[in-house]
Amino acid sequence: MKTAVAYGDSYIQDCLVSLWGFERCTVKNNVEMIYLPASDIEYIDSFSFIPQKGECAAVGIAGGSWDLLRQPFEESSVHRSFHDVYINGSDWCQTPKYREAYSRIQSGKSSWRCDSVNELDDRVDLLENVYESIRDDGFKTQTDLYNDGGHKSDYQNRMGDILVPNELRIAIGRNGEIIRTTHGLHRTSIMKILDRNTPIPAIIQFEHTDFDGDLPYEKVVLDNTHDLVDYSPA
Repeated sequence: MKTAVAYGDSYIQDCLVSLWGFERCTVKNNVEMIYLPASDIEYIDSFSFIPQKGECAAVGIAGGSWDLLRQPFEESSVHRSFHDVYINGSDWCQTPKYREAYSRIQSGKSSWRCDSVNELDDRVDLLENVYESIRDDGFKTQTDLYNDGGHKSDYQNRMGDILVPNELRIAIGRNGEIIRTTHGLHRTSIMKILDRNTPIPAIIQFEHTDFDGDLPYEKVVLDNTHDLVDYSPA
């Protein structure tokens, strides 16, 4: 299977994004969110050169081989780390994600949103709190958390010209494969580790042109009638 590296430098990758038909997300896009069990999320993307976050984020239906740039979810370093800690009883410092982040930080780089070992340890503590919360109280959507109190912006992320709930984003491959693109990685991994079948929200960011089937999930349109959607041209 190809990886993004196989397509060479950033110029080639930018050309492919255009050739495949990806477009920046604007208010004209019909963005949808589905509810599905975490066990149905099969892959993690390896096409991060396609803009997925912030003002430049793309969305929509596109052709090409982008959906083949992926790895099994269970092989990701984050999921293997959760598995090591909560199934095998390892310490976080022994896990592949922690060791990878620690090594990069020691070499003067940022990793896993951390710039220091102290920040890395604080991040692990936060993830343990998230795990315990989902284990004890169940999965809460960003809307649930917002309705419990807090600032609206704490539960939103930008996707082009739209502010959407800070939920998992996915792509639909040519054969209906569910591929995680961005956000929601740790929450999804925790639900898999706990073997919970409660449907979780996932925003459909990309869909392959060759996919012609309906997904067997509840679906809602993310327009400005949603509590956590705002049209905000960048």
